[in-house]
Amino acid sequence: CWAVGERCVAMESLLFLSSAALALRPSMESLASADGQHVIQSFYESSVFVTADLRDAMCRLIPRVTVVMEDVIQSILQVKWDTSDLGVHHSPYVDMVHARFVDLCGALDQMESFLPPKMRRVIVRGAVLHVMEGLVEGYSRIRRSGANTPLIISNDISTLKASLELLTRLKPFPFSKHAENFAKAFFLDINSPEMIVEWARQHAEYPSHQIAGLCQSLGAKESSAVFGRTVQTSDRVKALLAQVAQVSKHHALPSSSITVAQLAGEG
Repeated sequence: CWAVGERCVAMESLLFLSSAALALRPSMESLASADGQHVIQSFYESSVFVTADLRDAMCRLIPRVTVVMEDVIQSILQVKWDTSDLGVHHSPYVDMVHARFVDLCGALDQMESFLPPKMRRVIVRGAVLHVMEGLVEGYSRIRRSGANTPLIISNDISTLKASLELLTRLKPFPFSKHAENFAKAFFLDINSPEMIVEWARQHAEYPSHQIAGLCQSLGAKESSAVFGRTVQTSDRVKALLAQVAQVSKHHALPSSSITVAQLAGEG
């Protein structure tokens, strides 16, 4: 399924060949002429030394292939986030994510005979990180939020976390703080821009556009709560957006720099 098994076997084979090539290098260099030395160095730099980077890139790609989030994000945007009714049920997008993990774990179970346990752990943990980042992307696009928005989001995250914990058997369950901390940010007050800017400064794991989206949502909540202050709130949001853009311009998602060791829970 998704050629995950083939990708992993190919990558493991390539890493084995890379280690063999490294072991042979001293012998090759001792037999090579001066021109040959240059050829050997060029070969190792272009083909052997990059295999670890290729493995990292593949491990970051597999979760995006196996757990598609675009329609989940669209489902998030269809939720009525400004409702005053907390309700007792979770939002539909939670079930969508759970179903994808059922498929993923089922496919990995079928590959158990040839998929290294560490690689399975890397794939599953990578998928969890991918989902948490995708959820935050969806939450950052919410434009009509209310007082209960962070509570509804927190309930959804808790429900999803509990279901995926059972399904993946990952303990402790990783990366959920990425979504949980963003949910708490909906408690921030647009009338306290210094607090929002400081929050943005402290959370380098959220890209600038996600923090900007949060500010716009907070501004929309204030405008709807206080009739007749839309223009004033809009001006405040514009000023705030300029400030958070400055402090968050170098922010990046965790997945952009995470290593295989960290995905495996070793780092």
